[in-house]
Amino acid sequence: LPSVRIAAAEVLFHGRPLLHLLMLARRGRKSWVAWLTALIVDQASIALLMPGLRPRPKSRAAALELAEVKRRRNLLWWALLRSPLFDKFLRRPAEVLDRILSRIPVINVFRIVELCLVLQPFYFTTSG
Repeated sequence: LPSVRIAAAEVLFHGRPLLHLLMLARRGRKSWVAWLTALIVDQASIALLMPGLRPRPKSRAAALELAEVKRRRNLLWWALLRSPLFDKFLRRPAEVLDRILSRIPVINVFRIVELCLVLQPFYFTTSG
């Protein structure tokens, strides 16, 4: 049965971006339901994957499996950059940071924060 859990976890993990985009198409970019659904699917994927893994101690496969679980947990942080959470809580501080950094002579050439703000609606919708 562990292989069924792992297969279900993989389907959820790889299907989440498509599900999220479909929810956004139906409910709109500002939908909290779409955001929460994507977050729940990500969490369910990890919850199904963890008990299904049976790594042999000190093997290369064990290290790779544990690294993949850690990577997927870290990807959950990208949910903070998805709308509507980003728009409601993080956009204004990011714009303030951009204004501050744009006044610094050498740093204002790169405009990293401005680039992130411009790309946020496109990239962070399906990231993670």
